[in-house]
Amino acid sequence: MSTSEPQEVHHISRPITVTLGLSDSTKMSNAAPIAAPAAVTSDVLPTPTKYRPAGTIPNTPFYASFISWSLGGLFWTSLLCGTATLILREGWIPGVSVEAIFGTGRWTRAIRPQLGFYLASWALFHVLEFWTTAACNKEKLSVDAFLLNNGLQYHIAHIIGLTEYFITAFLVDDNAASPGGILAFRKCIVLPNAVLPILCAAQALRSLAMIQAADSFSHVVSRTRDKQEGHVLVTWGVYRISRHPSYTGFFYWALSTQLLLGNPISFIGFWFVLSQFFKMRIIDEEIHLVRYFGDAYVQFRKRTGHWLPVNTPYVPPKPRVHVNGAGQAVG
Repeated sequence: MSTSEPQEVHHISRPITVTLGLSDSTKMSNAAPIAAPAAVTSDVLPTPTKYRPAGTIPNTPFYASFISWSLGGLFWTSLLCGTATLILREGWIPGVSVEAIFGTGRWTRAIRPQLGFYLASWALFHVLEFWTTAACNKEKLSVDAFLLNNGLQYHIAHIIGLTEYFITAFLVDDNAASPGGILAFRKCIVLPNAVLPILCAAQALRSLAMIQAADSFSHVVSRTRDKQEGHVLVTWGVYRISRHPSYTGFFYWALSTQLLLGNPISFIGFWFVLSQFFKMRIIDEEIHLVRYFGDAYVQFRKRTGHWLPVNTPYVPPKPRVHVNGAGQAVG
């Protein structure tokens, strides 16, 4: 019987001690203990199997936690400020008002509960996008699920809305005796108790659509030749009301934010831009959905609308072209 001394085999960066050439009777007595493997750490979140992160925001635990913390802080701070401002504006505390605390300057007009509720709804929207993906659609989870890198146009639109809000607050006196056009719009339509229910319902529709679709939901339109594994046609729940409930929810949520701020110009702009965006997106997406699900989706499309103010004509998918062994295209 032959024996050999323990040999060290180096694997990348850590040594692992193993015994070579020993029989069963001598392994236990002569073998050195196997070193415990070093802990493997990763600076990035687990790579989703059905989505490739854009890379504009580092897909790391630090950024995911920092964004969640920031949005959560913005939500609660804005909600508390909006509630406090509502109490002061309504005079629920005798002798205490916004003007008594901040003065009667023009910019004081911008201190209204609508601003706080708007910022809270914006922060909550992005948090819920990530949370619902994390809870129901882990294979597509990344930092991108916050939708903060959803295109520069999206952020510019909200900046324009806030700019209109502050300019209007500076120029228009809400206490004017005879309200003009913009003031009449603000007074009759932007009351929190009138718009907030619509905004909350739209947000709920969006989140429920993501939850009920689960693995079949994606922030990015799938354009693969064959549908991904696990992709099913969802026709129950909120999908019985709208065949694109996530788009419907986002559309009316975005419009409600501008109603809440009392922005007639931004409201019209949001309506036009989002209508055209969702029209093109739905037409493009349904071409692939018909290819994936065939007549089942065609029938679903016929009996279920999307409740968006756009016409989305049916565009049948192009027939597949196969190439035979001779390199000729055949139908």
